[in-house]
Amino acid sequence: MTDSLDAEAVLLVGDRGPLADRVATLLSARPYLVIRLGEEVPVRIDVEMICSMLDSVAAVLLPDDLTAEDAGRIRERAREASGRPPVILYTGDPAVVADYQARGLDVLASPFSASYLAHLLDRGRSGKEAELARALGNYQRELQAGAHVQQNLLPTEPAPNGWRVSVRSEPARTVSGDFHDTFPLLGGRRFGFVVADVSGKGVSAGLYVALIRGLLRRLVQDGANRTAVHEMLEHFHGEQPVADETVPRRFAAGEPQLLEAVRTVNAYLAESRSGSYFATLFAGALNPETGAVSYVNAGHPPGLLLGADGSVRRLDATGPVVGLVSGADFETKTLTIEPGETLLLYTDGITEARSIYGNLVGEPALIRVLQDSHGDPERLWPQIRSLVLDQTDGRFRDDVTAMVLQRTRRG
Repeated sequence: MTDSLDAEAVLLVGDRGPLADRVATLLSARPYLVIRLGEEVPVRIDVEMICSMLDSVAAVLLPDDLTAEDAGRIRERAREASGRPPVILYTGDPAVVADYQARGLDVLASPFSASYLAHLLDRGRSGKEAELARALGNYQRELQAGAHVQQNLLPTEPAPNGWRVSVRSEPARTVSGDFHDTFPLLGGRRFGFVVADVSGKGVSAGLYVALIRGLLRRLVQDGANRTAVHEMLEHFHGEQPVADETVPRRFAAGEPQLLEAVRTVNAYLAESRSGSYFATLFAGALNPETGAVSYVNAGHPPGLLLGADGSVRRLDATGPVVGLVSGADFETKTLTIEPGETLLLYTDGITEARSIYGNLVGEPALIRVLQDSHGDPERLWPQIRSLVLDQTDGRFRDDVTAMVLQRTRRG
């Protein structure tokens, strides 16, 4: 879910006409960014489109050609949105006011009053200011603590000889629901890496980021240590016991630790269902000497492998998201990264970055940026960042993470 576009952005629905223009004029006298839907070309009012924007605006103004039923639907959805924006219907027909008000809708009737519009926009704020201030102070302290924890969890593993490894991340809020990690395997003979995206944002999602990261590391590096994994799960889970069968007694013969680690994390999240969190992730184990990679893609956006000739290969999902179905089936796949080739892993905050009009960045645009940069990490991230910010009017509305592994020479 994306974060708000602007605390003072107002959505004004309705084609260009005297009523909508008059409302826009009143709004322009206050410090609002007015977003007009249907201004240039008259459009049929799409209730779902309006509802999809409720997390991005501070208020919504609707024309009177919208049915009371549809206006009511939008109002109900607004009450569930992150900022609970007021929904106001504007009309030039005083005869419809009573009907809409009887349905619990706020109505701005012609001749429009700037003071009454301000009252509708601000109603309910003043009575909650003290309560909100206290809650905000507590929340900010929690965020700072969570951000400090996440900062301490950032990977420090150096890139193997013959490789360039670069990771960049931008949280939409103080605490991110994205995470990335790199770590040594088999005494340094393998290089482990993970990019993941936990559902939700903020402190709760950040807590599950820490859990999943810790579980993956412990299971991949010390999978046979059953007691250590049990202790970690029970410490996180409090008094609730962890099912013995959730933690494997050993990794099956010939089965990679990476695959079994993903299966175990999935089983634990699905069976505990604490907050009903789930995650997408791309986890891999690299042999730096040969360039061979074993990977699991659990419902994550496809990895993109840029060849030396500019071609791009997609590394699609090898299983579902983790945390929804306990017995979900995952598999590992393999590939070889040759000298001059680059693997890009990313979270959907990049490709699903959406403008206020609903347009997405999309995978094709990301592929073009990857090709234009020739996979150079120092050139790639600034281009990805610009790609997202140009689409979202200069603000990250979802967590954004990109990991680049580039093979520069043979081991």
